[in-house]
Amino acid sequence: MKASLAYFFSIITFHTSFFLVNPQTDSCTNKLSLKTPIPFDTTNLHCLTVWNAKSFILRYAQTSSNLWSFILSTPDTNSYVAMGFSANGSMVGSSAIVGWISARGSSGGVKQYFLGGRTSSQLQLQTNQPDSWLIYATGPTGIFPSPPGFELIKHLDKTSSRMDYSTADVGNPQSPASAPSQSQATDSCNSKLNLNAPITFGTTNLICLEVWNTEGFILRYSQTSANMWSFVLSTPDTNSYIAMGFSPNGGMVGSSAIVGWVSSNGGGGGLKQYYLAGKTPNLVVADRGNLQILNNSALITTLSSRLYMVFQLQSNQSHQRLIFAVGPVGVFPSAPSFALTQHRDKFSTSLNYATGMEMKTSGRYVALCGLMIVILTFN
Repeated sequence: MKASLAYFFSIITFHTSFFLVNPQTDSCTNKLSLKTPIPFDTTNLHCLTVWNAKSFILRYAQTSSNLWSFILSTPDTNSYVAMGFSANGSMVGSSAIVGWISARGSSGGVKQYFLGGRTSSQLQLQTNQPDSWLIYATGPTGIFPSPPGFELIKHLDKTSSRMDYSTADVGNPQSPASAPSQSQATDSCNSKLNLNAPITFGTTNLICLEVWNTEGFILRYSQTSANMWSFVLSTPDTNSYIAMGFSPNGGMVGSSAIVGWVSSNGGGGGLKQYYLAGKTPNLVVADRGNLQILNNSALITTLSSRLYMVFQLQSNQSHQRLIFAVGPVGVFPSAPSFALTQHRDKFSTSLNYATGMEMKTSGRYVALCGLMIVILTFN
């Protein structure tokens, strides 16, 4: 039997953090303490990471036989976030809760959306359990629904998985190439690096740190000699190009970047240096730059749904200001010009190579300093 799902309660709040170290950190080991009136007890919620590459954390509980409470925690990337409920894993026919808060101080919102195929906007729910297929999505940066129509711009990225509510377990993930599942995209600084690729330097003693938590970027590096630096950048394979730039002043203009990609549709891969002479695509020039890449040291490879970009630079001291970027899904540089399409997201930081510590972060990651919290109760 199906019953209409009453949209009983919905809040979206900006949960502020003032720490510069992992400012958007949340985990299932953290005690949830939100400064907002929540109409249910949060102490005994199930908790699990449902989208590792985007750091989506879901807490939930069945409060009574026909009442379910949810809290979705995500990094605030100045984008809308969405959680959909689907009977069969498909977006069409599903219903989603979408929430947003603008970083520029304008008001946020939360609404229910019906995703095509029928005219009804009612969210249908079995009386004893929500639909087991869950869909998560993030929107494009800085673009939010607005009156009067509150139209929803197509998501930037999404993933789906099947939930066993009784065990708090995510099984049978159905993540597209643009969103590897948690198990597929796992890497950490505790993991031993074992790549089936011809790497020209030792990888056992590399310094390792998570440089871009929301995108799952992990950097390993070492100074091999007085004028030689070795790097391995590990990222989830989202069917996009990845980039690591070295900047003399922290800005993109004037920086040089290593860009790598592997197409999921069999179109091959590549790795090139680009010089960013300006902010328009025609001023981002392939095969130019100030980086002296050691011959035969550069490669990009895939392993367990992650990309590993490997290279060595000849330099007495690499630039401390680093820029990381990820490109649009499914769009790669190609011959003859290998023009680079504008990134869909980027992050910059300053690195103390001697200690392996990020000294000063910039960009949205610290400017927002927070988590997007979506709180729902259904009955």
